[in-house]
Amino acid sequence: MAYSNYKYASNMYGPIALTSEELDYAIFDKYGVYLLADNSSVGYKIKYVGRGHLKTRLRQRIGKYNYFYYEHANHEFTRFRRECEEFHRYGKANQLDNKVHPAKPPGYDTPLCTQRGCNGESV
Repeated sequence: MAYSNYKYASNMYGPIALTSEELDYAIFDKYGVYLLADNSSVGYKIKYVGRGHLKTRLRQRIGKYNYFYYEHANHEFTRFRRECEEFHRYGKANQLDNKVHPAKPPGYDTPLCTQRGCNGESV
């Protein structure tokens, strides 16, 4: 079930302005999952879901989005699981700028998605 497309149920830190200054100041030089957002009439509209090294990945998105939410996740499969959850929560490729389903981590003999009934489809 996709919620209205604003941060509703993710339990992540944020919103935080997506600026170089904010990333330089921040203490999240770790791996995790993130949501990228812009302002909308109902709050912050989630437009992209991702995972990886937070400072590196977020820095690549400066200027494309205004805000982000994040949570730390050290284990690669945990990041994949959380990214799948958020991808499905915020509307999949139908409502997000993500055009493909999150890829499963290399070397894991697991399902293509952690969400029941999903086979890793792109929409």
